[in-house]
Amino acid sequence: MNALFISTHFPYDSQRSATGTYKRMRVFLDALKERVSLRLLFYYPPYLNVGARSIEDAKATMRHEWGLTDVDLVVSKQAREPDDSKNLWDRYALRAVSMHRQLGFVCTSGPEQLRIFERCLEDRPDFIFAHRLTAMCPPLRTRRSLPPIFLDLDDVEHKAFYRDISQPPLWGTKRLYYLQMPAMLWGERRAIKLARKTFVCSTADQQYLGDTWRLPHVKAIPNSIHIPEPQAISDEPVLMFLGGYGYPPNAIAAEYLVLRIWPLIRRKYPKSRLVIAGGSPERIACYGQPQTGVEYAGFIEDLDALYRRARVVCCPILTGGGTRIKVIEAAAYGKPIVSTHVGAEGLEFEDGREILLRSEPQAFAETCIELFRNGLLSSSLGQAARAKAIKLYDRQHVIQLIQRELFGSL
Repeated sequence: MNALFISTHFPYDSQRSATGTYKRMRVFLDALKERVSLRLLFYYPPYLNVGARSIEDAKATMRHEWGLTDVDLVVSKQAREPDDSKNLWDRYALRAVSMHRQLGFVCTSGPEQLRIFERCLEDRPDFIFAHRLTAMCPPLRTRRSLPPIFLDLDDVEHKAFYRDISQPPLWGTKRLYYLQMPAMLWGERRAIKLARKTFVCSTADQQYLGDTWRLPHVKAIPNSIHIPEPQAISDEPVLMFLGGYGYPPNAIAAEYLVLRIWPLIRRKYPKSRLVIAGGSPERIACYGQPQTGVEYAGFIEDLDALYRRARVVCCPILTGGGTRIKVIEAAAYGKPIVSTHVGAEGLEFEDGREILLRSEPQAFAETCIELFRNGLLSSSLGQAARAKAIKLYDRQHVIQLIQRELFGSL
């Protein structure tokens, strides 16, 4: 059996390939590689110089780090996003006409991207796996007959888009972005109806698409991780936030944490420290502003050592969609977690038992301080969170779930 796997997440950088999106993609690849021969079609960003050497390096990464021993790799440059910074008509009106004109989707909607996809169809794959909604643009645009398609919709895109444009900063014409919502909704709906089965991150998203929008064949496949060895609760008052800050919701969350929450913690608990870990910290708006007790650790390869430093792990996410692997990961290490409600959205951790949910800066800060002071509370939260992570989010269990859902539908 042969499958065509389509994604815009070309593994050209080890730091970028450590984000939650890549981790979820690799779980699906691991589930597929045990059963089928894979051809991987990656649409890469136009700012990359992808030549023969880059392709060979990517193949080596897939073989040695991802365990894909027999890699058939096809790459195509993404279409350039239009420069409409001074053209309000292009920015707002034309994007309201079609999802394929919108940022994030135009990149796989051009004639060259469609041509490469149709060339892959000539090899007659038994099915197609589309990693994220943007990978569905070529199948939606082609007039050729298609094999069964499976879609991983890790973010319900119209919900995430609505949430993003409702967040600060706000400007006079920002409300015009709402004009794009109907076209995005229609495109997302078409993609789900075209797919034989659509996978989402949570039962909440499954119920939303199935019950509210009456869309068929939607199944929750949770994010997952390898369960690490448990760690003792640190005695040091270190608060940690981990993310890739090239992803705007993480950068916004880090700024919110540093400017709105951290001063309240530091004022009442002066010996506390904050570690902002993860790649591209320069994308955080306040990165260049000195903040007492704040460390920007950058990309960290040794996660065990990073988590050992942390007394409390936080997730101050305000926007975005899907579910956060960073929360599952912290739970698996047995760490007490403080999160906004958005940050823990879609996860099965119970507030007050396995996680503490606080969305206002004052309450968030006071809860972190309480966990610094109360070792018993920190320990009990961490142990309960780890037990839930083992029960629901173990990687091998999720791979088996994917295989049942996918191959049982063929």
